[in-house]
Amino acid sequence: MRAATTTLLALLLPCVAGVDNGIGLTPAMGWRSWNAYHADVSQAKMMAVMTRMSEKKWRSINGTAVSVADVGYLNVGLDDKWQACGAGYEGSFHDAAGNPLVNETTFPNMTAMTGHGHGLGLRVGWYMNNCICEETGFTNASYIAEHMERSAAAVAAANFDSLKLDGCGQFRNLTWWEALVNATGRPVMMENCHWGQTVPGQANGDAPCTGTTTPSDCPYNFYRTSNDIQANWGSMFANLQSTVPYLGEVPLSRPGAWAYPDMLEVGNLATHAED
Repeated sequence: MRAATTTLLALLLPCVAGVDNGIGLTPAMGWRSWNAYHADVSQAKMMAVMTRMSEKKWRSINGTAVSVADVGYLNVGLDDKWQACGAGYEGSFHDAAGNPLVNETTFPNMTAMTGHGHGLGLRVGWYMNNCICEETGFTNASYIAEHMERSAAAVAAANFDSLKLDGCGQFRNLTWWEALVNATGRPVMMENCHWGQTVPGQANGDAPCTGTTTPSDCPYNFYRTSNDIQANWGSMFANLQSTVPYLGEVPLSRPGAWAYPDMLEVGNLATHAED
């Protein structure tokens, strides 16, 4: 399916070099829902986390109370399980026109959720190419294009500031994603979550780029170098080591595209000492 997607990209879009969005020049810091809630996530929980991140009662600097947002943890990301699994075209969670279908029982108003975050000075992220009820098997080139185009448009319409793209469904072409999202006119930080399979320096695949320019010419702002982290020390340390190859004399982790070894497991490890 990826071959059909890549061919369609070549026909429909001009050559795109890197993420021309002016963001991602410093590493992203913040919080994402998966390690805390996994599939048991909701708009109410997301908004409550946003509120807590903005509360000025956890630490003080020179006698002044600060929030985690005040010290740079500004990104709040919704991960998997926002979608209406099976409600769409051919059992997907996109309708026949390609629009993503949100589970409105758990997420009644996505725009209200992003607005809540923005009102607190936070940046709010979404998640696509989902792993839960993953979407695969589409061969109709016209529908594939509509799916991609309407998904990118939905990101901008709901006022999201970042987009995590997982590696589970067939919609893995990050060059195409970046071009479509960039064409909306909304600056969106792009996260490549292909588990270390799509990285700078590749000449083909889902996102060819050298990764040696500044800002990076890769069509994503940060990229996974590892498999999914587990809540134990060994997994955390092994994932951390996966970033080392990208920190060389000509580093491929650089402004515009940062290497990262998955989310932290803060509070999830076996003991307080291990945490």
